[in-house]
Amino acid sequence: MVVCLSVSLSQIFYSSCTIKVREDYRFKASDTRKMSWIRTAVKGVHLLVLLLICGTGFYSFHVRCQQVSPDKQDDKMGALTIVNTEEQEENDGVAVVEIDDEITIENLEPFIATNEWQQLKPGQAIPRGLHVRMNIQTGEKEAKLLQEDASQGSAASASADKSIVGEDISFDELKKAVKSLKSEKFKSVDMETLKKEKQFRSYEELKQDMESINAKVKTDAEVITELVELFRSTSPVEDDVIPILSQLEYYLHQIDNAMLFCDLGAMPMLLKCLNNSKDDVRSEAALTLGSAAQSNPKVQISALENGAVHEILRLLAIDSSATVRKRAMYALSTMIRQFPFAQKRFLELGGLSVLGRLFDGKADQNLRIRAVTLLADLLKEKKKHIEHSNLEDKTQMERVHQYEQVNLEEAMLESGWCSLIPTLLDLPDHDSREKVLVAMETILPACRAEFQHSVQTLRTLQKEYADILSQEQADGEENDDGFFQGMISTLRGLLAQLAPKDEL
Repeated sequence: MVVCLSVSLSQIFYSSCTIKVREDYRFKASDTRKMSWIRTAVKGVHLLVLLLICGTGFYSFHVRCQQVSPDKQDDKMGALTIVNTEEQEENDGVAVVEIDDEITIENLEPFIATNEWQQLKPGQAIPRGLHVRMNIQTGEKEAKLLQEDASQGSAASASADKSIVGEDISFDELKKAVKSLKSEKFKSVDMETLKKEKQFRSYEELKQDMESINAKVKTDAEVITELVELFRSTSPVEDDVIPILSQLEYYLHQIDNAMLFCDLGAMPMLLKCLNNSKDDVRSEAALTLGSAAQSNPKVQISALENGAVHEILRLLAIDSSATVRKRAMYALSTMIRQFPFAQKRFLELGGLSVLGRLFDGKADQNLRIRAVTLLADLLKEKKKHIEHSNLEDKTQMERVHQYEQVNLEEAMLESGWCSLIPTLLDLPDHDSREKVLVAMETILPACRAEFQHSVQTLRTLQKEYADILSQEQADGEENDDGFFQGMISTLRGLLAQLAPKDEL
């Protein structure tokens, strides 16, 4: 409208000027130069007025577009969106915010929870601790008070709603809060500091903390030291040393603890307990000695130097307690295995004769089996070291030289062990028979003549195990471990070396 009005005014102005010029032209037709100047001036004024009117109209239109009605300003608010841009990494963690004017934020009423399910409106805040579910039929979310919170009533729920929802937040306040994030930069994590914080505390610090709550923490070395000191101050005759020996047996399974036990000079005190008048003390002392000497060369040497082999053989020979002799056999086994000097000392002290006495009288059959198994293992051990040692290694050659001084096979022949071992074939259990057969197979080169008398017994066992294996196969049972098949193979090998070929 403004533009049209300006054009009309300019046309009227131009028409009036033209009429005026025409009247002047009638009276002054000769002055053509003056007429030309007037026309040029009219065109310039017309152009200037047109530009002024257009600028005024554009400015008025721009002002109208920027204005927003007051009644709609509270309802229409923009939504804040965090946009990931390429420049975000260069801004040291500053969040870039865009304002979307198309989303409307409604001022929802606080949710007041009750004991009944109530529908939740989209974006409505709820207090914590409510039971929320999705209604499958309607597809809407619903919430109510939990069972344990039902007694608190709706008043407490309303107060919680007010504390969580709070007052209405205007768009300007929300925008200001988001912009304030730009001034906060993320602090880089110091990895070295983090590692130091996660490091384990020292033992002394842990010890002080435990002492502060009257819980003293001790290392195994401290416990062994205290037990040895208590052992020294205790009389094996008058006082009860079984609790001390029991604790020592538990700790001396560890190689380091057993070595410390010897370094503290406690071996002689332990051996004295083997002469105690109480069966329980002798039994516990023999068990403790066996636990300490197992696979521990330092303890084996200390026991040998303090005469432990002699004391153990004495228990095996004369002690009346079956438990004491059983544990004494365990201690003897751990002291002389992998230790040729102790094996030599065992033979010198008449160890084979002592073990041979177990076959007299009413000795435990399991103890006899352990004696035969020990001797068979010692023969295998000697054979292994002699055949598989490195001749260029001085240490191994010295060990071979020590084993060559242990004449175990000759001593077994002289002690009559070749005739004692086959007597155990009459035992009913298969495990004992297996150990006896393995021992016979090991010592066969030295006892071939004596074992000839047991050929018939070996054939009977072979037929027995063949029948058992056939019966299992007929019943559909699978012999997964191959035990009976292995027994048959061992018996077949012994018979092949003992029986004449025409009898096989």
